[in-house]
Amino acid sequence: MRHERIVVVGAGPFGLALGRELRRQGFDPLILERGSAVASAWRSRHPQLQLNTHRVNSGLRGQPIPRTAGTWPALPDYVAYLDCIAGQSRCRIEVNCTVQKLDRDAGTWLLKTGKGRIRADQVVLATGFDNTPVVPNWPGACGFSGSILHSRDMGDARRYRNKSVLVAGAGNSAVDCLNVLARAKTADLSVSVRAGSTTVPAELFGFPLQLTAPLLEHLPARLADAVLSGVERLAFGDLSKFGLNRCRAGAASRLKNEHVAPSVDRGFVAELKRGKIPVFPQIARFASDQVHFDDGRTLRPDFVIAATGYRSGLESIAGHLGVLDEAGRPRCCGTAVRPGLRFALMPPPLGGSLRAISKKAPVIARSIARDLN
Repeated sequence: MRHERIVVVGAGPFGLALGRELRRQGFDPLILERGSAVASAWRSRHPQLQLNTHRVNSGLRGQPIPRTAGTWPALPDYVAYLDCIAGQSRCRIEVNCTVQKLDRDAGTWLLKTGKGRIRADQVVLATGFDNTPVVPNWPGACGFSGSILHSRDMGDARRYRNKSVLVAGAGNSAVDCLNVLARAKTADLSVSVRAGSTTVPAELFGFPLQLTAPLLEHLPARLADAVLSGVERLAFGDLSKFGLNRCRAGAASRLKNEHVAPSVDRGFVAELKRGKIPVFPQIARFASDQVHFDDGRTLRPDFVIAATGYRSGLESIAGHLGVLDEAGRPRCCGTAVRPGLRFALMPPPLGGSLRAISKKAPVIARSIARDLN
């Protein structure tokens, strides 16, 4: 059995940032990654993906994303950036290693992995909130003749050309899918909305709005709600005329309470206004080749893309330790929840998760250093 001083579980942006900061503190952490390469969750996303955070708000401390990546870095550019971070940090990264369970044992932590057991003095779980996709258990879904897949698995937009597509959801992931599919020459494209939407434009009068998001973090949630609501109305007008109602909770309040980030429009709203993307209510059930909605209408889509969120997937690893809330999320980020055990994952703030990671990783690394020195 190997004995490590520090083990970081997850080689995504937070795990890599933390590994780099721990190296700066003089430690040699082991980073375990269940995928075949660093940032495997990012690599699995659809190839048309762009960051919703501005380039200057997306890099790690002391190493900005190159200007060549543009204002909104595309997926290949961001993955290349993370590869660069991994290489320059010189951290030990073990891929294809899934952590199955974590237990306290004799004053240390025992990690059961697919490659054997590892004992560690300090463990940081940096597996991300979007670790396990959630697809609702819709009545009749098992007998549906079309394809039902999660937005994470949308893949190349060309597969939907001349196909009928329904996107279920109106959150950030749903609007991202709709932005892409609106340009994909589908036979038809529809959206099912359960609780309304909060949507802002990527740019307003040519200015990237995400640059102002860190300022909104300092406002009370209700005031930030009012600002974002005003921006939405200024940019789009009243979208309820086109069937897309606003969520009852404001964008900042919804992010704070439900961990649902505002949606970012890159073309979806224009197609909605043109009548090219009809809005349906919540899905009631599936039947053969049909989708039935709460208002009695039906559709016959070839694909249903469930943009219905994620769970952390931490229950099997750490659920028995009493450190997760009822939704399976860690009760705090960075602070030791048990001696030598921390979580490096957090709900996204208005300024974006990547900017928050850059600020939080050094704090966690210094906390671990104090414990070990």
